[in-house]
Amino acid sequence: MKIDYSTNEAVTIAVIHGRLDGTAPALLRKELPLQLQKTPCLVLDCTALEYMDSGGLGALLACLRIAVGNKGDIRLAAINAKVKMLMELTRADKVFQIYTTVADAVTSYTNQGSRP
Repeated sequence: MKIDYSTNEAVTIAVIHGRLDGTAPALLRKELPLQLQKTPCLVLDCTALEYMDSGGLGALLACLRIAVGNKGDIRLAAINAKVKMLMELTRADKVFQIYTTVADAVTSYTNQGSRP
């Protein structure tokens, strides 16, 4: 797994490449909090995310807790069918705001604030 970061105004966009399983969740738990210190509003661009297991979902939830504690949020964009199924089966789709495109996710921060 690899993560690339860019900042768009007050929102950080993190592009996740590869698989979020095995040892990758530990890397996510280490890297995302550092980004959340800079900007508590984060969009995860999942266009290049091939697969995520329950360990990856747990890491995302831990990072979401940090973001919300800093008055921010983590929003997901462009998830594939496999990741969507995991989110629905675990009901994590009720916890995370999920958008079809990265642009929609970024715009949602200015339209709704950090958390609805």
